[in-house]
Amino acid sequence: MANPDPSIFTLIMQGEIPCHKVYEDDHVFAFLDMLFPRSRAPH
Repeated sequence: MANPDPSIFTLIMQGEIPCHKVYEDDHVFAFLDMLFPRSRAPH
């Protein structure tokens, strides 16, 4: 079953939640101490 609610990370990347962005490219988005892939992977 797909999760219809966006994750907190999706909301940050979309600008819905403010952050201090330190790096961004086509594959990753980094803010302060966090780096995570842009694509969502199955668990």
